[in-house]
Amino acid sequence: MNFRRYLSPFSRRKYASEQEKKITEIFRFTPKQPQIYERAFRHKSKYQNPRENNERQEFLGDCVYDLIVAEYLYDLLPENDEGELTRLKSYLVSRKFLNSVAEKTGITALVEAKIHGKKSSTSIGGNALEAIIAALYEDKGFDFTKGAVIQNILIPFAKIDTLTSFTFDPKSRVYELSHQKGFQVEFTTFEGVEHDFESVLLIDSQKVSRGGGRSKKEAEKAAASEAIKTFFDNIT
Repeated sequence: MNFRRYLSPFSRRKYASEQEKKITEIFRFTPKQPQIYERAFRHKSKYQNPRENNERQEFLGDCVYDLIVAEYLYDLLPENDEGELTRLKSYLVSRKFLNSVAEKTGITALVEAKIHGKKSSTSIGGNALEAIIAALYEDKGFDFTKGAVIQNILIPFAKIDTLTSFTFDPKSRVYELSHQKGFQVEFTTFEGVEHDFESVLLIDSQKVSRGGGRSKKEAEKAAASEAIKTFFDNIT
């Protein structure tokens, strides 16, 4: 029996570069313009010319990805309010999440860069992933890009059920993360001006975030959400 006819056409194709092969492996299609995908892997440390590196694509990809995530969550979670959707979106567009996806898919290893240390300890991978999303958009348009990102990035890596377990209870998540790092947590909550109540979150006696709401509970929840986004996502 000839088993070759059962093989994926992608497994038999010859690729111009390892980067093009990686795009095909992740998104399951053949790029029309492989050169724009190759540029998405070029970091400014090696390619100083803005027309040759991925910085401009990173800018565009950030905007496209932001809209895809917003529409995805809006459609997926019709019962959730604005605050809950915003908190979940903040994680999915964070450098922490994008870096993780880039590392797991092998994108980070293929980025062309001249840096000291490991690429995995930087945001080079996450930046390249955004640049790749821009290349998808340039090559195939928004509808294709949205479907490709949802099917190959968000569904396999976002783990929405797991994310919602802490995204919708940010205060508990702050205590959990602080316990892991050995931090001391304190919420200072008081009657506010712009909101009925305002809360300041202190980590080891240092102010890291502030939030407001109609109740003390809402204010502390808002402060915790802000800390997850601006403080905990930026520490290792």
